[in-house]
Amino acid sequence: MKGKKLKITEKYVQEFNERCSNFRAPEFLRFLTESDGNNVSYLDLIVQLENVIKLKPYKQEKKINFTIEEMTAIIEEFYSKYFPKKAEEVKQILNGTHPYFMDQNGKSTVHFEKVNLDENRSSNVGHSGNNPYLNFNVYLKDTIEDLRTTAHELTHAISAHETKIVDAIKENTPKKVFDRLTKDKSFESDSICEIESHIIEKLFNKFLLSKGIMNEEDIKVYENSEKISLVSELSLIREERDVIKCLSFPVTQEDLTALVEKLYKDKNFRLIDRIKKMHDTSRNSEHMFRYVVGRVVADVWFKRFEECETNKERREMLKIFQNYLNKTHELDLESACEELLGLDFTSIVEDYCLGKISDIKTQNNI
Repeated sequence: MKGKKLKITEKYVQEFNERCSNFRAPEFLRFLTESDGNNVSYLDLIVQLENVIKLKPYKQEKKINFTIEEMTAIIEEFYSKYFPKKAEEVKQILNGTHPYFMDQNGKSTVHFEKVNLDENRSSNVGHSGNNPYLNFNVYLKDTIEDLRTTAHELTHAISAHETKIVDAIKENTPKKVFDRLTKDKSFESDSICEIESHIIEKLFNKFLLSKGIMNEEDIKVYENSEKISLVSELSLIREERDVIKCLSFPVTQEDLTALVEKLYKDKNFRLIDRIKKMHDTSRNSEHMFRYVVGRVVADVWFKRFEECETNKERREMLKIFQNYLNKTHELDLESACEELLGLDFTSIVEDYCLGKISDIKTQNNI
């Protein structure tokens, strides 16, 4: 590991504890390691996932040259085709007339901004404080990802995850109830919020393929990029677990210093780097677990969608998903999986792993 040796000061420990407290690190470790009725934990499932993913070298998605107007027209067409009951809501968000995306002065809070390809800025939808509206920010890099990211964020925008927060603010909901919708959500409830957006990504790719905007090679680039992201997220969760299980909270300067010294002695620079990132960044295992869940559930859902033998079966899956968007605030991980696929999360992970093993055998002509 390059750079200066990590020095554990009193101030560093205080900041480390504050950061870990903010993302509930010890509590999330317990959530990950608690076994279900079959003696399987979410951490067991994470290890299972890591063992079946085969990566290819990363490729940048191809560049496109669409105006924002052209992009929004494509996205509106997609929602009209797949989710007609949500199409008008999507149109209002994109044209700046949706009441949940306007500030107190009637100004749209929907923003598109061009950024350089190497800028690491995350598009997002969410509320700020007690403002009775949502913000919608998308950063564009002139690649196909711009289209997919906009569709991804729009799904958050029309999901009950976000709209119920605005309702709660407008109705002057008591703080205790409001906090349950936001910062005090259970891990089980918080972990499902990327399922909706990743299902949309899969469907949107299919739509772009049908319009000739993407081709089969573009789909392969996207799928490999998804697997690279998944491996990174799984690794972060496991590394953070390895740090947290060695500590008692709140952490003392003496204990953190002793752990860091041991890691240097063992030349375990990977975990030293994880301690630094736990202190310096907002990327944490609780946040990354949402993406793991989202990618895995979406993969299994879309595979089932593609295997439907009739249009009637596909329409039924889309209808269930459209209704799912209206009640995401009421669901936890297991009930969300049951709602969408009639399976528990353990079974979905098993299906995902079997699919990846089958893909590897096909690639190797086994």
